[in-house]
Amino acid sequence: MTERAKKIWKYVGYGAFFFFATLLFVYSTFPLEAVQGRINKAIQAQAPNLSVAFDRATPYRLSGLEVDDLAVTIQPSAAQPGETPTTVRVDHVKARLNILPLLKKSYEVSYDVTLGDSNVSGVAKTGAESNGIVLDMQELDLGKLPAAVYKLIGTRTMGIGNGKVDVSLDNNDPKKSNGKGTIELKRTGVAEITLKNVHPMMPGDLSLPAVDLGAINIGFEIKEGTLQIKQFQQKGADLELRITGDIALKKQLMLSQLNLTIEYKVNESFVQKNPKLAILSAGRKNAEGFGTVKLQGTLQAPQPQM
Repeated sequence: MTERAKKIWKYVGYGAFFFFATLLFVYSTFPLEAVQGRINKAIQAQAPNLSVAFDRATPYRLSGLEVDDLAVTIQPSAAQPGETPTTVRVDHVKARLNILPLLKKSYEVSYDVTLGDSNVSGVAKTGAESNGIVLDMQELDLGKLPAAVYKLIGTRTMGIGNGKVDVSLDNNDPKKSNGKGTIELKRTGVAEITLKNVHPMMPGDLSLPAVDLGAINIGFEIKEGTLQIKQFQQKGADLELRITGDIALKKQLMLSQLNLTIEYKVNESFVQKNPKLAILSAGRKNAEGFGTVKLQGTLQAPQPQM
């Protein structure tokens, strides 16, 4: 080894030593009582409407935190007068910033979230070139989600969910996006819900009674910028659905093009609970008793064709 190479490795060694020494210093002396304020300051610099609070925080693997009773509050924007803040509460969270991706100017956070007896873990990635998520969902109780989630979707849910998702979306070229996922839900259902402007043939709001959705099995693959639905089957006492087709991903995700076929079968007693659904049972059906809807347009503005 040349003298120049020895000097280079010497400085690299010193740099690595001081880097890890700094991490150890932070780990052992960081004032945990200041964690909440510092996190809020960092979050609000990027998202002024967000704030966090928690009962306890401890260091986790040098570059992470372990937090109990986390509450994330979302303040309404100026465009939502009269709206009240929404708070999402989580029992326990472990999150760690992975160091090596920082060298490529990207952020990668490993997370482990506990909700009662349920667990969701994985990795969230964001950077100039791509965004992605790895998710492992184990026995997630859909009936015990944070109240803010129900407020977001407009109704309460029930059921147990398991699944694995690994997706990477390229920010510049959708054809470089890839991924796959499987999700299995059992004993699922939703409470009453009101849908707005569903279809020109059903003017006004559509109020639906509680729906027994039963079992739902979903499988998908993203390849060369196209999300292909490998499986989507839902079968419950009130409703059956089968979805096939694909979604052509665009740089602006909400402009992605839909090319889906939805086959549905509605129980007659369920239709009687809401006469506005009579249009679903009155349409043309195949030999198995399923009606068909083509769903085109974009994610932002889907266009059903019955």
